[in-house]
Amino acid sequence: MAKKFIVTYTDGREPDEVAMTMRAMCKAEEVMAREGMNATNESINATARALHCALRFTGKTKQTYADWLESVDDIEPAGTNADTEADPLA
Repeated sequence: MAKKFIVTYTDGREPDEVAMTMRAMCKAEEVMAREGMNATNESINATARALHCALRFTGKTKQTYADWLESVDDIEPAGTNADTEADPLA
């Protein structure tokens, strides 16, 4: 089951609940590798990139990663994930 996160924004739009799917994680790793970065389990950038990919795959955003990230206020685990300290990419 994909872990879910709540993304809140600085521009007043409604928060998004996003499932971090395997497809989104793989795409984020692919993009990061192309840019010379490592997608480690501790990387907030890897988490954010995977959530952005998931939002793009579901049609919830058309923004580039940089523009989307500029509007993000916070990313938090949703539901039962909030009670764990498990890494989202683990």
